[in-house]
Amino acid sequence: MPDYVWIQKVVFPIIGMGLLGFMGIGIYRIVSKIIDRKSTPSMTASGDVEALRAELEAIRAEHAIEIAELNDRLDFTEQLVDRATNTGAAPRRKLTPAKSVFP
Repeated sequence: MPDYVWIQKVVFPIIGMGLLGFMGIGIYRIVSKIIDRKSTPSMTASGDVEALRAELEAIRAEHAIEIAELNDRLDFTEQLVDRATNTGAAPRRKLTPAKSVFP
């Protein structure tokens, strides 16, 4: 049997089976990812979105209170520094900070 016949009947089919195997694995991975995406529940359900919005608003409100308190503390500190630099000594009068929102 000549070499070209052996190559056509043995080598090419082996190479073809290998290529088809690699392509099959790739197709399997793509199809399995598509199936997984379709089978997992979506995060865009209306109840989930509303719950996330409510949680976001609560966090924003909490941080707004904390920012307001930090601004009050900064004002108090600026008053102390201003008095100390203007008089050249530590302030004698006790400054009262704004009321704390937190207990």
